[in-house]
Amino acid sequence: MLTIDDLKKLHSEIWDIIPANPLSYNIYERMNRAHESRTRKVSDEEWAAVAEAVGRLDLIVELHNACMGFGVGMCLSEQPSVLGVEPEFVINITSGHFKSPEGVNGFDFAWERFIPLADTERNKKLLAYFHLDPLREKRHYEY
Repeated sequence: MLTIDDLKKLHSEIWDIIPANPLSYNIYERMNRAHESRTRKVSDEEWAAVAEAVGRLDLIVELHNACMGFGVGMCLSEQPSVLGVEPEFVINITSGHFKSPEGVNGFDFAWERFIPLADTERNKKLLAYFHLDPLREKRHYEY
């Protein structure tokens, strides 16, 4: 079972960008290589632990457009322990952090993972209470 500190550590790990090969003669690889292909992927086991932690720790789930407009992301925040304080950011995972199965669009793959966590009455109330971006239709997050 993941703790808040474990989730923050995972965030740091998955956003540590793997540099392109500096010895490559391919200018595209060196300068314009897609960010999604250079981030560490979240394993199925890690995802299962994150999803379990959302419910157990009562985290706030906020979806956003990601991956230069071609993906969807999910920010998790911890509720403050005192009134009047902003929720504390914990982790951000995007569609670029998943290796989707062959023939499956990465956006759709991530959406199917994120939406069960975000589309709950409890989460919608938390988003409204803390004046965070409300959950919107899928097409809102698509390019």
